Amino acid sequence: MDFVSPVLDVASLICNCVGHRAVKVRRLPQNLNSLRSAMEELKNLYEDVKERVEREESLEKKRTHVVDRWIQRAEAMEKEVNELLAKGDEEIQKKCLGTCCPRNCRATYKLAKIVQEKMDAVAALQTEGNNFQEVAVPLRFSQVIEMPLEKPVGLDSPFHEVWRLLQDEQVGTIGIYGMGDVGKTTLLKKINNKFLTPNNNFDIVIWVVISKPTNLRKIQETLLSRLQIPDDRWKNRSEDEMAAEIYRVLKTKKFVLLLDDIWEPFNLLQVGIPPLSDRIKKSKIVFTTRSADVCGYMEAQKSIKVECLKEAEALSLFQAKVGDDTLNSHPDIPKLSEIVAKECKGLPLALVVIARAMARAKTPEEWERKMQRLREYPDKVLGMENDLFRVLAFSYDSLPDEAIKSCFLYCSLLPEDYGISSRDLIGLWIGEGILDECDRIQGQEIIESLKDACREWHTSIHRRRIFEDA
Repeated sequence: MDFVSPVLDVASLICNCVGHRAVKVRRLPQNLNSLRSAMEELKNLYEDVKERVEREESLEKKRTHVVDRWIQRAEAMEKEVNELLAKGDEEIQKKCLGTCCPRNCRATYKLAKIVQEKMDAVAALQTEGNNFQEVAVPLRFSQVIEMPLEKPVGLDSPFHEVWRLLQDEQVGTIGIYGMGDVGKTTLLKKINNKFLTPNNNFDIVIWVVISKPTNLRKIQETLLSRLQIPDDRWKNRSEDEMAAEIYRVLKTKKFVLLLDDIWEPFNLLQVGIPPLSDRIKKSKIVFTTRSADVCGYMEAQKSIKVECLKEAEALSLFQAKVGDDTLNSHPDIPKLSEIVAKECKGLPLALVVIARAMARAKTPEEWERKMQRLREYPDKVLGMENDLFRVLAFSYDSLPDEAIKSCFLYCSLLPEDYGISSRDLIGLWIGEGILDECDRIQGQEIIESLKDACREWHTSIHRRRIFEDA
């Protein structure tokens, strides 16, 4: 039986060898896909490095030469990999009739071995290129651009909540919503400036104003400019080509995108913004909007509502803008300031504009006259038309159609603080010919729409109490 052991050893050796080769052959399709993905990452990297070298004039010649040689090797590698991928795809199609086995196992094994070697070579090149990306060719764009910002009032709670979510790797998109001029943009600016701290681990923070109507090309131009992508790569190009340039750069970055004032949903991918769920690096998107519905359409994973200022916060802001000199000019003025501040319903913009209008009134009589003027002729008060009415007019103009606008204007005919049921209000609209008799369901939808859209200071919905029918 002694002669059996050597035979078994040889057989075992042959099986191991054949098995090892069989595994390589079987994994060929998977390895080809891995090689294709690795080469795509290397291509993005060398194009990024190449672009930076072309626009960086201060690099040392020696260092530039080293980078240029690496780029040439990467380009040559891309050509070799493409040829190998084409050959691999062709080889996979060659199978014995009725089986999944290759026709020429030896040739397929040799190809699989080359693919594995090429994967290692691509990985080595990418590691080398990462050093060039971070050291040899520094980024030219500012990581964060500081936004002008007065000291925020009453935003500590939503700020801490948003900042906490920004540290959560499971949350990519955050929506901030609330009525107009309640402080959403101020909150977003505070978040932007918080990234100025040294421990910020994002590559770039980008601020984009969206507003209405949504202009995708304008958004793209802002992104392209902020990313310092050369004009010749996107000027006079189509939106799809511009999106491709933005996508190419952003997919290699860990970014924070701050989108201010979204009125209607739009496709982020169409702009060129990569899907956050597909990225290894944990990028973030934070946007502001007036509508909770927009948060849903934009697929916000978390939504934060910004409320009006509480009474104490509103009074503090109002009195700060009026100034101590005016407040201390007569004992009755602090009490009058409480009355006026309460009329502003916690809206920061209204508080600031009216406080500035009252700042020069140093006697109770002057305060009484200005308060009366505010009630009767608010458009004549300095700052009201440009700073406050302009915002209200924009809100009115943004209502969806003429029927809703007419229903809104009708509410202003009702006495201040007037209570009315939704059924009676719809009946009045029908009686005036604004709605047809059969439009009662539409009337209820209009009321809900107005309640959501028209919560500005002193609007006809805010100052009239519309209650549901019992």
